[in-house]
Amino acid sequence: MMVVHADYNFLSKEDCNKLIEFYKKSDDIHRHEDTFLISLADIKNNFIESILKKIKNKSEKLLNKKLILHTRAIVLWPENSKMAMHRDFDSDEFSVIVYLNDDYEGGKTQFIIKDKIHSVIPSVGTGLFFSGPQIKHGVSKVEKKSRYTLAVWLKSA
Repeated sequence: MMVVHADYNFLSKEDCNKLIEFYKKSDDIHRHEDTFLISLADIKNNFIESILKKIKNKSEKLLNKKLILHTRAIVLWPENSKMAMHRDFDSDEFSVIVYLNDDYEGGKTQFIIKDKIHSVIPSVGTGLFFSGPQIKHGVSKVEKKSRYTLAVWLKSA
């Protein structure tokens, strides 16, 4: 089943700001292509765990099946970063992107559906839930300032 679902105000602006602050305080930042991320896989933090549980529950409801968290990270997209159109790995059955800020230019998530490009205008707290291995998607170039997202991939339990 192919799914693309936007949940506006999925997270509050306050929660998004807490996640950005969590990122900024981290000393375990890794580069991935044009981006910089911190993995949340081994983080023991009640706030982070509650956000991930909310994402997992929403994803399970959308797919009507049990899922487990696979990869999860807070990602910084600096100016000039972008991601080419791609499909996620088959092992990552479902993908979630939550916009943590929207005070930047560019950096739109784009989907190709029925040979047409659809762009999502970023809005703080919006969660994008989609079938990453089935739907080609990417990120347009971040033109000004930095973009922060929470990225989560899930797979069948």
